[in-house]
Amino acid sequence: MERYIFWDREISTKLTLLRTLYLEEYWLSTEKLVKLSTLDKRTVLKYMKLLQADSDSLPDTYDSIILSRKGLGHRFIGGKPAYVDFVHQLVSSSIPFSFISELYLHSYVDLEDFSEEYFISMTSLKELIGKFRTFFEPLEIFLVQEKGIISVTGNEISFRFFGYTFFWRITKGVY
Repeated sequence: MERYIFWDREISTKLTLLRTLYLEEYWLSTEKLVKLSTLDKRTVLKYMKLLQADSDSLPDTYDSIILSRKGLGHRFIGGKPAYVDFVHQLVSSSIPFSFISELYLHSYVDLEDFSEEYFISMTSLKELIGKFRTFFEPLEIFLVQEKGIISVTGNEISFRFFGYTFFWRITKGVY
């Protein structure tokens, strides 16, 4: 499965743990989760707490869908709709998703306004733009910066297709 390279570490880690729990369907000990996710034990414990907190902000139709019990480990107890909704919530709250959304829907992004709105430093934002440039280059899509505004040039069909597949995959929980 293709994974987008521009997710930040927090989102990537949360998505990895969530997908691992979703696919297993049973209780996973922390050690087993460490092995399956290839993450450090402290990282797994930290992000499991964050996932539990994030799952509490899902709509009321879902109770706690991430469970952690001493002696048993961790478990995802929601079905596919809960998984898809949770993935969508996690991804849509990320800065890369917000950047692509603004770029796709408005055809440009004012870097100063974006950094103020999403509380991201210009250095981090420029690093993110570098990741996008690397990702888009083989698709013949180019990000052009002029006077603090990023716009898109290049193959329109590729850009439209990327937007379609990107938003569709996130809606379906495939990120």
